[in-house]
Amino acid sequence: MTLVKHKLLWMHCASVLGVAVFSVVQATAQLDVQMSQYMFNGLVLSPAHAGEHEALNVQVLYRQQWLGVQGAPNTQIISVDAAGSNGTTGWGIILMRYNIGSLNNMGAYANYAFRLRLNDLNDRLCFGLAAGMIQNSFARYDQGALGGFGQNLYDNQLDDILNNEKPFYMPDFKVGIMYEMQDIFYVGLSANNLGSFLTKKEDSTLVVQAPLLSINGGGNIPLNNNWSLRPAFLYSQPVGRMLPKAVSGESSSLRLFPPVGTLDISLAAVLKERFWLGATYRMGIGGKSVYNAIVAMAEVWITPSIRLGYAYDFSLKFVGMQQGTHEISLGFTPFKKVVRYRSAKDF
Repeated sequence: MTLVKHKLLWMHCASVLGVAVFSVVQATAQLDVQMSQYMFNGLVLSPAHAGEHEALNVQVLYRQQWLGVQGAPNTQIISVDAAGSNGTTGWGIILMRYNIGSLNNMGAYANYAFRLRLNDLNDRLCFGLAAGMIQNSFARYDQGALGGFGQNLYDNQLDDILNNEKPFYMPDFKVGIMYEMQDIFYVGLSANNLGSFLTKKEDSTLVVQAPLLSINGGGNIPLNNNWSLRPAFLYSQPVGRMLPKAVSGESSSLRLFPPVGTLDISLAAVLKERFWLGATYRMGIGGKSVYNAIVAMAEVWITPSIRLGYAYDFSLKFVGMQQGTHEISLGFTPFKKVVRYRSAKDF
């Protein structure tokens, strides 16, 4: 597609994007699993991304947040997805683990997506559904052992919960929808943690993730035959609370993650579809946030089938109290081929 056509289409996409972002911001998020390299891990955000690369795709991510702060969040994710034989369906699986303080969260999901072609320009609408199981548990703790997260954060109301080592299992569900224009633009909306609606909120011994609404999007702006720009964004907003009713009132001192949204705005320069260098500005929306940060990231295809990525988050909240956040991702696409559809997310 010529650069002129790209510019005209981007003018149209910009208006669509503006309306979409405004609509979600007016809704009300806590991103339980936070990623800086979210543009390479779409399946974690929404099941509508399953099979989007039309090839077997394996992603591994490790994230250590706020290095040097005891009890800070730690995340590990493995995802595998592929497209069906006709390219109109996709499937995927996700295994993930998330720890913060004494809270341990593990989950496994099966994902399915269906893609509907809208016109001869290969615009398409993707629908996704995921079902899985979550295990939440607390390791036995003492306040001093939790370091930075143990000071002025817990009160006596939480003792029964934080010293209860019995794991809690619950089913979970996700839904997503995504619209994309081939090699130009994409935008998606998803709702995660829907299994929380099946849990009795009165139970004072359970910690359940709040339902999470997210919208993500981005595109591809070619500058010449070698260089292109890849803007992207992610907005996430929790609806409701994570803590049980007994400890989530105004009197509780547990405020690890205030119920505010987070907005990531990213821009990357890509050289010859092989080298990626980008930055992200992350901010809290709707209140003070511990998430405010500036992110630098780099990606490279070290072989035609293996992508290696690294991101460093510089927190604007805990300056001088920690050594930044480190995130490593590895992508493996063993059977790359000429695909029927090239997404603006492909790199």
